[in-house]
Amino acid sequence: MPIRSAPMLYLIFMIAILMLSACVPASTSVGGCPTTSPSIGSQFTVALSANVGSAALGAYSVTFMYDTRYVTVASVQGGTTSEFSSAPSSNSNSFATGSSRIASKQTANSNGPTGSVGIARVTLNVVGAGSTTLGIVTNSLYNPNSQPIAFGGTSGCSFTSH
Repeated sequence: MPIRSAPMLYLIFMIAILMLSACVPASTSVGGCPTTSPSIGSQFTVALSANVGSAALGAYSVTFMYDTRYVTVASVQGGTTSEFSSAPSSNSNSFATGSSRIASKQTANSNGPTGSVGIARVTLNVVGAGSTTLGIVTNSLYNPNSQPIAFGGTSGCSFTSH
């Protein structure tokens, strides 16, 4: 009997692993803050990404946060992942407010993208000198079938301008 139960135990173990991996929430982040101090009047670009693990990303909505004493948004472009490389929706009237919503949907790939997805790039104008942090708030993540993806953590990046 113990020999026959080994495949069953293996199956139960694999199901448990899959269930645990499905419970890990997705996260979003801002990357690419300058490592050297940008000057007032210059621009730099940061990358926004969503780490969705094994879930396929079909759509997202995030709010990009920044301190207008130091930067304003010059433009928002598509991300580095091909499914989200087209320009996302954003309101240019919000580019000097400190909070800009960015959203996009892809229909090209019903099975992906998965893992770390480059969802957008934001070019910033440096308007003041000092240290600040850029942040991101996740509003929603959906798979290609319009089912919500659980999300949790976010991370930003910091820089000092002169």
